[in-house]
Amino acid sequence: MLDTWLTQGDGLHAIAARMAPRVITVACLGDPHSELPLLWNLCNTLAQQTESFVTVLDGTTSEQADNPGLLQMMHGAPRSQDTRGQRAQWIVVPSALGLRELYATAPDPGHALTQLGKVALEQELVVLYAPAAFLEQVLANTGIEPLLAVSCARQSRLSAYQAMKRLLLNGGLHPTIATMVHEPLQSAIQAGRALSQQLQDCAMHFLGYRLEAATLMAQPGDGADTRDLSRLAERLLERAHPLHPYVHARPGATGMAGRLAGSH
Repeated sequence: MLDTWLTQGDGLHAIAARMAPRVITVACLGDPHSELPLLWNLCNTLAQQTESFVTVLDGTTSEQADNPGLLQMMHGAPRSQDTRGQRAQWIVVPSALGLRELYATAPDPGHALTQLGKVALEQELVVLYAPAAFLEQVLANTGIEPLLAVSCARQSRLSAYQAMKRLLLNGGLHPTIATMVHEPLQSAIQAGRALSQQLQDCAMHFLGYRLEAATLMAQPGDGADTRDLSRLAERLLERAHPLHPYVHARPGATGMAGRLAGSH
């Protein structure tokens, strides 16, 4: 028997959501030793798991006349770096200036995402890599879930917790942590898992937030390493934010309400 709430509009909504470009965000905290391996591994996995072409909008690199990017695309320039149909399954597009213009001209975060959707293509997966402070401002209260990379280095742990706190409390965003392990040693893996748990405990105790955390190898091998990365990619895909203005998430679809302890 069909569910009574399922209507023709719901079916059209589902089709539109599948066709619309989607965005996943990765926050830059100034730790390239952890962030770049996460970004490359994640993009490779996303490209393998989906039929989507993956475009990384790099908000840490400015567009140049000889290296155009998002800014030029926003003003109608062709996607000169598009390698669709060739071997590459994902590309990196300089985007710092374009993202600043989006933030400066958009009346609200939802409008900024709508404008971003106009330069993305159907079934495209966009990975937005930008400073956490920028994401906190331009994506506030959009429901997007930034991914933060962290390592066992003390400064990295502090930066990740501070960024997580600001994204959650100031931006209304719900971050996920990826703890990166750089040595294929059991002791290093255990230390990474302990750090993930420590951050989860701090998030719950001080922020009342059920933080999701994954512990990943910076250079994944076979078996468990690959499975951990695949699970993270699947979770991010499930919660990827549609960019077309006519596509909106069904209330409760992302399950975010339960991530804040005590919410009903």
